Amino acid sequence: MNTHIRSIATAVLLFMAIPVSSYAGPVFSLFLPADSPALKQIPFGEKLSFSLEKVATPVNDHLVKSPVFLSTIHVKQPAIKALYETHGYNNAVLQNLRDFSRFKNSFSKRLIRSGKYITQMSDILVNNGLPRELVYLPLIESEFRTDAYSHKKASGPWQIMPRTAKILGLKIDWWIDERRDPEKSTIVAAKYLNYLYKKFGSWNLALAAYNAGEGKIRKALRSSGTTSYWEIRETRFIAGETKNYVPLYIAAAAIAMDPEGFGFKKVEYQRPLEYDEVVIDQPMSIDMIARFTGVDERVIKDLNPELRRWCTPPDVAEYKLRIPKSAKKMFMASINKTVVQDLMNIRFYQVERGDTVAKIAKKLGASIQRIINMNGLGRSAMIFAGKQIVVPPERNLTL
Repeated sequence: MNTHIRSIATAVLLFMAIPVSSYAGPVFSLFLPADSPALKQIPFGEKLSFSLEKVATPVNDHLVKSPVFLSTIHVKQPAIKALYETHGYNNAVLQNLRDFSRFKNSFSKRLIRSGKYITQMSDILVNNGLPRELVYLPLIESEFRTDAYSHKKASGPWQIMPRTAKILGLKIDWWIDERRDPEKSTIVAAKYLNYLYKKFGSWNLALAAYNAGEGKIRKALRSSGTTSYWEIRETRFIAGETKNYVPLYIAAAAIAMDPEGFGFKKVEYQRPLEYDEVVIDQPMSIDMIARFTGVDERVIKDLNPELRRWCTPPDVAEYKLRIPKSAKKMFMASINKTVVQDLMNIRFYQVERGDTVAKIAKKLGASIQRIINMNGLGRSAMIFAGKQIVVPPERNLTL
């Protein structure tokens, strides 16, 4: 078969693989090698037509070493065009677009959930000098779930690892995990992404490092003798997950920018979180906070996802709590007329002669570690007869 004809046939088959009924989107121009005719302006979901024209081989970093690359000159949405110009658009991105389009219900849930957080998160990113479109990274990291937790112990919407969290100032202990807080975790994610971009000078490499770790990407670049993400993607020096990470992000971000253009009809986004903040100087149980604000406990948990237990941390002098908008007056009135001890749903236990933490835990049906943590007993877990200790309530030991 003639080389030119074979190139055109390959490209046509690539587009024909997309179910027309389930995929609609912007118009692209297809770049083939310099000695091949080009396919021009192929709208997804429309009858394929093309004209023959010589084009130069793109030399951009994101267009290196891939069999088929699509330019974005004819993309209808400027934001998507800018996304593709920054990160690239190739058959790997196209495959992820097809996969997301094939499972619309699943991806739509991510988009719906993103409505809660995306405005606040994007403002934080921009204020830290980052591209606004990076706000779509949680679509592939956590599906915008604050309670997402990976087998590698990454947590929260940005799936931040414990070591990264500690270095960048997020608190993780028995009571709270600030990686789960949409505001605090976004601030840290912004700092980390900014750091990675300055280190690698490329958003694709920065994203790959966010996924695999800075050290692994540095080693991959050194071992392969290459300088770009799309080049190391063709080598054996990075894992399969990282090879698909950037294409996955590009596809998710493109759809999020124009859901209807990609066939996602009438996405009903959740309303952005609205809340007031109050500073409390005594620990409070979730059920008491809910009672004082006139809402269900789930609302309080949703506003304060960093809380891991049934109450606010008892080991801090003050705690900034989020409560429903317009409930501040009711909350403060209730708290001012309540005995301090009643603010926290806990039990007290008087240590008897011969007691150990293990015996008390068994007697009260509580966890040994929980009793140790609640009372700051340390490794020795020493207790003495006559001492009053705090033990967990019978229900809601964790959130």
